Amino acid sequence: MSSVSIVKKNGKEVHDIVREAIDLAGGFRGIVRQESKVLIKPNLVFPRPSGSGVVTDCRVTEAVAKLVLELNPASVVIGEGSSYGYDFGRASDTQRGLRTMDAFRASGTLDVAEKLGIDVGDLNRDIPVEVKVPKSLVVDSFKVAKTVVNSNVIVNVPVMKTHFRTIISVSYKNMKGVLPLAEKKKTHMLGLSHAIVDLNRTIKSSFIVVDALTCRLNGATSGDNLASMDMIVAGRDGVAVDAVCAGIMGFDPAKIRTITLA
Repeated sequence: MSSVSIVKKNGKEVHDIVREAIDLAGGFRGIVRQESKVLIKPNLVFPRPSGSGVVTDCRVTEAVAKLVLELNPASVVIGEGSSYGYDFGRASDTQRGLRTMDAFRASGTLDVAEKLGIDVGDLNRDIPVEVKVPKSLVVDSFKVAKTVVNSNVIVNVPVMKTHFRTIISVSYKNMKGVLPLAEKKKTHMLGLSHAIVDLNRTIKSSFIVVDALTCRLNGATSGDNLASMDMIVAGRDGVAVDAVCAGIMGFDPAKIRTITLA
């Protein structure tokens, strides 16, 4: 049986509730070791500020990173590849800017990385490495950012929100950021929910810490469709975490395709 923790803020500091949620879900010990190459994977799909409900709050990412660093792993990188719809065009990177890095800056995540001495990685512009999918539903292989393939621990740090195509966007959906640009588009062409499950069978999260402080509703990227949930959800099993988050948001997990397929 998988354990999923839910910790309400109740006036506590974000760092404290992140630590409590992680500890209740089994902690990082035994997962993060001295030889570990750790990828911390927030959701930075667009350049939006922390607290917008669109991107992972940088305070959650910072708390996770500090707890990882306490265990002295071999390396730590915060990596993300922003949305295909945002981070794509014919112009050169010099002309349009490195757009994933815009999201790192806008969210405050770049400041966190610099303060902690951690590298950041633009997974859209990383070297792609082809990996086979075991028991695939619709995708036989993915091209995945080399940084991800070289990591032996992935701490998935999504923001909890709804999505107009997959109903919810939590840990499973967040992993699309490990795919370089056009590879993301392939998931829509082949069947989004099925492809997301194939991706998570191939690139598995070691631990999930969900930013459920402020959540965006109805797939919106701006405006007032916000819910202040003031909680952190954590666990080692992405299906269980997403099922619990679906329930928190008022959905029947049995009607969420990514959950039932997984």
